Amino acid sequence: MIKLGIETGGMVQDRKYTVTGGGQTEEFSYNEFLVDTSLRVSIPFLSVGIGPYLGSGLGMVDRTTGTNKRNVSMGSAGISILDLGLISSARLRFPILPIIGITADIRYLLGTHDTANRSDAKTYTRELQWLFGVDFRL
Repeated sequence: MIKLGIETGGMVQDRKYTVTGGGQTEEFSYNEFLVDTSLRVSIPFLSVGIGPYLGSGLGMVDRTTGTNKRNVSMGSAGISILDLGLISSARLRFPILPIIGITADIRYLLGTHDTANRSDAKTYTRELQWLFGVDFRL
């Protein structure tokens, strides 16, 4: 039986990227809260979904240039606090109980918002995620 539904979820994840240019390399690392809503098509054990996501940076940024590591604000690091884009996923779910299951999910994030809040760089999210765990349905 094919089911159609809407699913919303959220998670905190680590963001890390490197910018190289002008003879130097800078590394940025920070936490982000990501919320997504997907339209999902499901058959037993398998579902696919697509929809928008919104990410928001949390706290400070670890900015490393060479051996110099500093903890700075997102604005000082030249990073936009918001990340917007589309998410697509394919998921296998094996129920243990009606509301609990084991899940394996592969997701691709395609950012549409430039997260580099700088004139000398542009950064768009392109990310492949693998998620494994236990899920709970209400």
